Amino acid sequence: MAARTIMVIRHAEKPDRASGIGGVRADGAADPQELSVRGWQRAGALVRFFAPVSGQPVLSGLQRPQAIFAASAKGKSTRPLSTVGPLAAALGLTVHDEFSSESGVPEMIAGARASPGPVLICWRHGSIPSIARSLVGPTCAPSQWSIDRFDLVWLFQTKNDAWTFEQLPQLLLAGDRSEPIPDGR
Repeated sequence: MAARTIMVIRHAEKPDRASGIGGVRADGAADPQELSVRGWQRAGALVRFFAPVSGQPVLSGLQRPQAIFAASAKGKSTRPLSTVGPLAAALGLTVHDEFSSESGVPEMIAGARASPGPVLICWRHGSIPSIARSLVGPTCAPSQWSIDRFDLVWLFQTKNDAWTFEQLPQLLLAGDRSEPIPDGR
């Protein structure tokens, strides 16, 4: 059975040179292609957000992923893989990270749609709208992902063979916002 729920998140927080916030690897070594400390905090919090000890996620519509996809790190940052790595480890899943963040979107979507059970996709913000368009068409989701938002889930579900779209707040870390990304069309 093909996936009937696809959840899309942006990679967690990244370095911000203007604010003096650097990136670090999981071992603590400086790495400008990695998550910031806050990003690692979000990656850890996402484990229990998507896979609570007590069963299914609390937010309506979210489900424990059975497949996880992340944008490839080849030639880019490792942030998408680092964001979902702790969750994948907790669930005993291998992250599908063989797809490039721009040109690999169609193949990744095909793989996500063919996956059994709920799917989580972690991508770079610039390509997330093209993922949305691939699922629901050009008019159902915002045309861009806000550059300052790391705290949302775009939820896609099939109902009567048509995909629906909803934005859900993560509300995992101090400063996370509950308002959705406005439609920028």
